[in-house]
Amino acid sequence: MTIPIFRPYVFLRCKKCNRKTDHVLVSSATVKKGEIEEKYECQECGETKVIYELASPSQLTNHLEA
Repeated sequence: MTIPIFRPYVFLRCKKCNRKTDHVLVSSATVKKGEIEEKYECQECGETKVIYELASPSQLTNHLEA
């Protein structure tokens, strides 16, 4: 399991709601070395979005030690 950047709620544009809504982080995983996949869910309609982020070197080190 990867420790994501702490952002449990973010504002993202929802395709179903057609406006910016609260999205909560529901899962995260390391898909490639240095890349984290985060899945967010809209709190209004349940739409999910996947966002890819680059991990910092300290996150990679902590993940390898765990």
